[in-house]
Amino acid sequence: MYPQASLVFSDVDSVDGAGERINRMCFGDWGLTDLMSFRIISQPGVFMRREVLEQVGHLDPTYHYLLDHHLWLRLGLCAPIQYARGTCWAAARFHRAAKNQAQTAEFGKEGYRIAAWLQSDPAYRQPYTHLKGKVWGGAHRLNAFYLLDGGQPGEALRAYGRALFYDPWVVLGDWRRVLYALFSPVGLDRFRKAYLERRRQRLRGS
Repeated sequence: MYPQASLVFSDVDSVDGAGERINRMCFGDWGLTDLMSFRIISQPGVFMRREVLEQVGHLDPTYHYLLDHHLWLRLGLCAPIQYARGTCWAAARFHRAAKNQAQTAEFGKEGYRIAAWLQSDPAYRQPYTHLKGKVWGGAHRLNAFYLLDGGQPGEALRAYGRALFYDPWVVLGDWRRVLYALFSPVGLDRFRKAYLERRRQRLRGS
């Protein structure tokens, strides 16, 4: 169905520790340049071509949080990636003990490491030259995203400020989360929690 693709990916449902659906992560027709800008796709919904995987090598075990994104970037350099629009092939579990909940501050560190790798690896020199602002803006936005989820709104705002310097548009796309970070010390975060709970209830009823 996707004969030229190195990998294909779908949307992915988010489920909580009890297996209840709490969200659907929807993506887009993203290619290598989008991945370089830290548009993140969800690993459970990814299928890859074996021969391309063997060509680029497997997961790099020196990464612990974004090792899948690092692999997608290597696969995307060899052949196009393809989004299966309108499909949902898998679910990802979110709970307090999961890395994306319990160790949020570490994701940004690996994002910066990947950005530095893209900057230094000759294989990515041509796209990186045109994407430098988006690469580093995306890395700072990724750090802000996880810091906010980890309950560190002040640090998240500082990361958003750095992202703004490199790529204002990526911050504008996150304006709701910026407001949450800005006003969470005065109680706005309770509205976010209420919104998330309403969304959870709607999904359970669908």
